[in-house]
Amino acid sequence: MNTFLYSGSIWDILTAIGTVGAVIVSLWIAIRSSKKKITLIIAPDSIFQHHYELNLLKNPFDYFVIKEVGIIYRYKKVQFSNSYKSIELLDQTGTTIDHEVPFAFSKGHLIKIHLSSVKLDKWYGKKIKFYIKDFEDNVFKTNKVKLSNLEKKK
Repeated sequence: MNTFLYSGSIWDILTAIGTVGAVIVSLWIAIRSSKKKITLIIAPDSIFQHHYELNLLKNPFDYFVIKEVGIIYRYKKVQFSNSYKSIELLDQTGTTIDHEVPFAFSKGHLIKIHLSSVKLDKWYGKKIKFYIKDFEDNVFKTNKVKLSNLEKKK
């Protein structure tokens, strides 16, 4: 029995596989570049050092809407924005400004969310993450941190 293998079909198959691979890579690059790049950092208050603040670093040209702010502890979310209905933003002079949630902003690259009105007493000494959710349901998180009571350090 003679089997004849036409080598042109092998090259056609390899070409089709390469085309599918190129389409997948180009779609991945397009989706990856359109994602918002936002960094969320928890730090002591930059002015008074008695409370914590969330620093949200973003591209100054991106429009961003804060829908929800909270804590993640043992994979469970605890929302601040539902219980407090507003968030305190710090401007460059250290003045706090109350805003209702959801809050939209487009200017600036650094947004400071003041956490003085949030009761963090039960979270001291526990490893927690802070998170912010936008209207597209993207969740931005801090690294795990262990908070300490800053008012005792006065």
